[in-house]
Parts: sequence; structure tokens; C-alpha cells
Amino acid sequence: MRSKQQWEVSAYCPECRQSFPMLISTDNAQLDLYKDYLTKMLMDGRPVSKCEKCGANHEGFVIKPIYTKRSS
Repeated sequence: MRSKQQWEVSAYCPECRQSFPMLISTDNAQLDLYKDYLTKMLMDGRPVSKCEKCGANHEGFVIKPIYTKRSS
């Protein structure tokens, strides 16, 4: 049986210069809702979220697949 693809939504912190995961999911509907929400926040000029390490506003976000190693 094939497992569903996992996706990670990450935000970028300009102060720490790192990406931090915000959501990990296999549900495409949940990912679409979250993407629409974050896009609206950016279009309105509001920060996506705040960095837990330094408190700076995150700039932008990416959605990327999480690759897992296949067992032979």
C-alpha cells in the first residue's frame, strides 16, 4: 500500500536566515486552505507569523514535499 505524500509549509525568518516548519500534512484540502490564508495575509501586508527564536516577522512561505527513503 502506498502512503500519502507529506507536505511541509515553512516560513522564512530574515533575522535568523532560516526556514521554520509551520504545518506538516498529507491532506490537500487543509494545505489549500492554509495556503490561501497565508497568501491573503501577505497581500494585506500583514506578517505571516513571528519567529519563535528572535521574534521577527516571517517573510513569505514555501510549500514543499517531504521525501522519505523507500525501503527495498
